[in-house]
Parts: sequence; C-alpha cells; structure tokens
Amino acid sequence: MDNKWMVAGELLRAGGQKLVDTLGTVKDEAADRFDNVVDYVKERQEQAKETKEILQQNQEAYQKACSRSYACQEMLKREYVDFCSQVAELDEKFFSTYRLLCDFADVEYEETMTEQQDWKLPSQQLQVWSPADSVLLKAVGTGLLSGATAVGLATALGTASTGTAISSLSGAAYLSSLLACMGGGSLAAGGLGIAGGVAALSAVVAVPAAAFALYKADEAVQKNYEQALLEHRKVREYCAEVELRWKKGMLIRTAVRSLTMNMYSFGQFFRDMLNMGAFAVSLKKNSRYMPLLNDAAITLAGYTQLNVLDKDDYNPAFEENLRQLNLKAEKCRQEFYNFFLSLSSQEQKLLEAGRQEEFALKLEQAKEELSGRFGDRWKRLDNKSQNFLVSGRAIFYQLAAARQMIDYSSVCIVVSKAVEGELKRRLFSNFCRYMEERLPLAEHGSQWPSGLCQYKDGKGYVLRSSEQLTLGSIAYLCHFKPDSRLSEAARNRNLHWLSQYGRDRLFRNLASEEEIWQLLWEIGRFADSVASNYRNPAAHSAFFGYQKAVEFFAYVLEGEKSLPWIVQQFRK
Repeated sequence: MDNKWMVAGELLRAGGQKLVDTLGTVKDEAADRFDNVVDYVKERQEQAKETKEILQQNQEAYQKACSRSYACQEMLKREYVDFCSQVAELDEKFFSTYRLLCDFADVEYEETMTEQQDWKLPSQQLQVWSPADSVLLKAVGTGLLSGATAVGLATALGTASTGTAISSLSGAAYLSSLLACMGGGSLAAGGLGIAGGVAALSAVVAVPAAAFALYKADEAVQKNYEQALLEHRKVREYCAEVELRWKKGMLIRTAVRSLTMNMYSFGQFFRDMLNMGAFAVSLKKNSRYMPLLNDAAITLAGYTQLNVLDKDDYNPAFEENLRQLNLKAEKCRQEFYNFFLSLSSQEQKLLEAGRQEEFALKLEQAKEELSGRFGDRWKRLDNKSQNFLVSGRAIFYQLAAARQMIDYSSVCIVVSKAVEGELKRRLFSNFCRYMEERLPLAEHGSQWPSGLCQYKDGKGYVLRSSEQLTLGSIAYLCHFKPDSRLSEAARNRNLHWLSQYGRDRLFRNLASEEEIWQLLWEIGRFADSVASNYRNPAAHSAFFGYQKAVEFFAYVLEGEKSLPWIVQQFRK
C-alpha cells in the first residue's frame, strides 16, 4: 500500500516536473517568439520612418519643380507681353503714321508693298507666335502627377484608435497601437486593448493569431513604403521633364528678348525716318525717299512676323532668320545714310530738324483738333478724307519749325484732296446712284445730267470717270459757273435733276428750291476758290510759303462757309 503511494507520488512528482519543464519550454518559446515580434515591429517602425522621409522628399522636390515651372511660365509671359505691346505700338503709331505719310506723298503703299514677296501690312494681318498654342507654356503640372497639392500622401490600411494611420506612428505609440490592434482593438471599441495583445503573445496557441494580426497591421506599412518608392520615381521623372522644359523655355525667352530688342532698335530708326519724311517730301525728294521708307517698313514688319516657335517648340532656324533680317535692317540704314549725305548742308539741317519732331504726336494733335472742329460731322467724312486732313495738318505743324525755308504747297495739295473727295463722293458718285435708281443709264442716258455721263460711239451713254470730275469742275456741276457749251434744254434738265437730288438725298432740312440753289452756289464757289487759289498748278508757280499755308487752312477749315459748314449741310 505504501509502495503504491510512493510510486504514485513519484509519478506525480515526475509528471509535475515534466509539466513544469513543458510549461517552461512553452514559456521560453513564447518569450522567444515575443522577442521576434518586437524585433519585427522595430523593423517596420524603421520602414515607416523611412516611408515618411521619402514622402517628405517627394513633396519638397515636387514643390520645387512646380515653382521652377511657374517661374519659367511667368518669365515667358513677361517676354511675350513686352513683345506684343511693342508690336501693338508699331502698328498703332509707326505703321499708321507710315500710311498717312504715304497718302501725303501720294504713294500707294498697298500696291508698293504687295510687290514684295510674302508681304502683308501689320494692320492687315499681324502674325506673331502665341504662347497659348505652345506645350512649353502650358501648366507642366498636368499629365504626370495630378492635383495642386503635394504628391504621394499614401493612406494606411490599419489605423489606431484615434483614426491615425498606424504607419504614421512611431516609438511606443506605434507598438501600443499594434498590440491593441492584435488584441481586437481598443477597449472603447469593444476589444481587449493592449492587454489582449500581450495575452495573445503570452500563450503558445495564440501566436499564430498574433502573427496574423501583426501581418494585417503591418501590410499597410509595406504598402505605403512601396507606394512612396513608386511616387518617388514619378517625382524624379517629373523633375527631369521640368528641367528640360526650363532649358527650352529659357532658350525661347532669350530668342524673344533678342527679337524684341532688335525690333525696338530698328523701330527707332524707322521712327526717325517718319519724322523726316515730311521734310523730304517738301524738298521734292519723294522719288528717292519713299522707296527707302518702303523698304524700312517692310523690314520692320518682318520682325513682327519672325517665327520663334515651330510646332510648339523652339524654331532652330530662328537665329539664322534673325541674322538675315538684321542684315536687311543694316542695309536700310546704310542706304538712308547715303541718301542723307547726298543732300546739301541746308537740306540736311532741315531733315535733322524734322527728326527732332515726333510725327506721331503731331498726328494725334491734328486729329484731336480736327475732330473737335468738325464735331459730330467728323464721322460723316470718308476715312480717306480724314487721313488727308490729319496728315496735312500734322505735317503743317511739323514743317512750321522751319517756316521760311519750306515750300508748303504739298500740304495744301493733300488737304485739297480731302475737299475734292468729299464733294465728288456726294455730287458725283451718290448722284449717279440716285439717277440709276430712277432712270437706268443704259435706257435713259440722254435724260441724265451731262456732268455725270457722256455719249460714246458704239457704247452709248457711259459714266464719266471719277478722274474727269476734278475739284475745279465741281463749280460747273453746281452751276456756280455756267457751261456755255450746253443748250438751254440741257441746262434746264441738269437743274431739274440736281434740285430733285438735293431735296431727296443730299441736303438736310431744305424745303424750297431757292434754298437748294443757294447752297449749291456756295459749294461751287468754295470748290472754285480752293482749286484756283490753292490746288491748281498755277497757284504754286511761285514759292508757297508759311503765311500762304496759314491762309489756306483758315479758309478751308475756319471760314464762315468752310468745309465743316458744308459737311453740316449734307444728310450723311
């Protein structure tokens, strides 16, 4: 009996020892596995830290690239705005001034220009490169990486009880959150919290579950790390592309700046030529001076149409094209200097005096004065008439700097063109249309006023050419001067239709025939006086000096029955 208990006791002691040994082994294994998990957590903690650093680097690099891209765009925009503003000034001041000077010098600038290959006046078609059409000037942030915010802010799959991504935590907070996650979540969320996580790690049977929980929580860390590396590569590619675009942008910027500077330099020379143009014309140098001015205008317009870009990229032919254009500009300068040196010393002094006078400002002054003098009647004038008046008046102001040495006949002639044009338009062109509506020329030509048409063998009645109706002949058309060649029947026919036209279309607020004839007589007298005293060659047989020019402007623009008064009588 005692032996049985002894054997039983030995067995119990042996079993207890074995249980103790077994439990000890389990405990040691649990401890070893716990140490492995802690080491694993520490490794992932370092990986999370590295991920954070990579994301920060990505953001800094991206922001720097965006700033560089923005700076490139702004510099190109600034150069483009400067270039366009200068082109606008050329078109609004220099080329408009040039056209008025051509009108004054009686040069058909459009016909002259179109003889040149590929030439178009800037006011007709201004061709400059547009940054809106260039990929180099578009927002470089689009395409590779989206959004205006920083790149690569990854979201963790696992979160702490506060809602913060576990991968963004570090140190004790990271380990605590990880253990809580392994314990089923925080106590507040219904889980076992950190204690549950520790308990899971304290039992052998719980190790697989703990490892699974650890894997799920750590999966976010690994994914964020891989995402950060991927976006780091994208940021590097983006930065490389921005750097390439920066270099191209700076190349374009340098080209535009060079073009602008060369265009400005030649523009100043062209401005001086414009300022001297009135003096050259007054010295009867039209035939030599105007071709020089035309060539300079073509060259200056060439700068406005030089292509900096080719298919949204820098034009490799730009530098050579600019060089060739600069050679043309230098040739223009040299030819002008040769012309200048061929003049007498007195003529050179006159041109130099003209260079100091800003013709564009004189034009503005003349236009302001004339539009004020005519009032609402200014808009009734034809554009060509306005140009003749403005250019003549502006050149009169400019030539006044050398009163006693200048022949002003050219000024009076060009202003007389405005008078002639306005009267011919109303007393010939519009009168012909009025008659055609009532009596078509082909059928009733014999009943038309003789001043509008003529009979030609084989053709019947045909309109007279506009050139046949001069300023002097308007006096006969208005019956200020009688035409002795006409029969009484023809004169009566002419008077009838002219009276009808005056009442129906030409004049304003006139009821009686006497009023119409009185107004026509005044118009005829005015036209005859301008033609005889200022326009006809006989009027310029002698020197046409400053005082004569002052008298002319006073009569045409300021007199009681002057051009503004006459225009006021017309309906439109």
